[in-house]
Amino acid sequence: MTRVLVVDDEQSIRRTFDAFLRGAGYTVETAENVEAARSLLEQGCFDIVVTDILMPGVTGVELLKTLRQNAPDTQVLLMTGERR
Repeated sequence: MTRVLVVDDEQSIRRTFDAFLRGAGYTVETAENVEAARSLLEQGCFDIVVTDILMPGVTGVELLKTLRQNAPDTQVLLMTGERR
């Protein structure tokens, strides 16, 4: 089964992705920040990581860099709610 990690500082976003992806048959874990995501990544691999770009502290771009170094086959989707 495909494992997905959703990383976002907004709980409503995490819950929405969790419900949608579980309903589609994916195994889902969520993290509220990059530090929590890195901890989950140390415990096991994920096929897909969906992460917000702009979060307090460490950004989703930094998480992407970590994934490219340690898990280059992981698919990553970067998202943001920032409006311009």
